[in-house]
Amino acid sequence: MLRTKNLNACYGQFQALFGVDIEVAPGQTVALIGANGAGKSTLMRALAGAVGTTRAAIELDGEAAGGATERRQLARGVALVPEGRRLFPSLTVLENLQLAARNGSQGEWTVRRVLRELPAIEALQDRPATALSGGQQQLVALSRALVMNPAYLLFDEVSLGLSPAAVDEVYRLLAGARAEGLAVVLVEQNVRRALRESARFYCMQKGRIVLAGRSSEADYEQVTQAYFGA
Repeated sequence: MLRTKNLNACYGQFQALFGVDIEVAPGQTVALIGANGAGKSTLMRALAGAVGTTRAAIELDGEAAGGATERRQLARGVALVPEGRRLFPSLTVLENLQLAARNGSQGEWTVRRVLRELPAIEALQDRPATALSGGQQQLVALSRALVMNPAYLLFDEVSLGLSPAAVDEVYRLLAGARAEGLAVVLVEQNVRRALRESARFYCMQKGRIVLAGRSSEADYEQVTQAYFGA
């Protein structure tokens, strides 16, 4: 179980998160919903160790895990697919995956398996990663996280700038990983898609959770109002 307890986060003198409480169970998908600047990416980065918090603010499988480094959080099984993908431009697709695999854990998601699951990417494995289309790069970024065999995958801006076909392919791969027990926390601007793909949701506004619940029981109009701060 991944939990936050009264999580606060700051960038210098600017406070970005205020008392955030969320829960993510193994094998569960949780959606973070909110307008730009709501604090979703900051929360993801705090969970991944890229933004400082107090030790007690994050609990991972029963242990306090806040304020750890990104490397330590990865060793604990938390991997982030960041907004903008951040692939290494000097490396090929295959080299990006191999580097990630060396820094991750042993598990079912090997480089060979990921390429087998994604024939279109397999055919491009010798190309520079940033020479691909946006949708292809998103798949490589997701694959890079999967080959580290995390227990908790944080995926920021899943469908931003992608074609509908590319979005479907990303969610297909996520569904397969989730069926094997992977927990997913995703940021998705398409509210209906976010609710459809998740078990629970948290709607954020100005660094706070303003609405939460089971996605299957969500009132879309109520979620939309919370999204815009109404």
